[in-house]
Amino acid sequence: MSFVVAGGIVLASISVWLHLAPSNEWPATPLPLPPFNTDHLPERAAAELLLALGLSRQEAEEIAGRPLPPMDDASLTASTAP
Repeated sequence: MSFVVAGGIVLASISVWLHLAPSNEWPATPLPLPPFNTDHLPERAAAELLLALGLSRQEAEEIAGRPLPPMDDASLTASTAP
């Protein structure tokens, strides 16, 4: 069930982004929506996902606000090697 919740949150975030993207970035005409605050949308979506997975709001917001770990070149080449 947690996979369904995670997928739904990701799809909802993508949907909001597509509807609110500037017209020069997306060819479709966005539907009229009520005002929506897109500030920190990725962090807020991550926090909601972590809440759905059982973390407390404080833990979820703390984790969602952390920077992503750096990726080294070795991990990139290892995943693309035949």
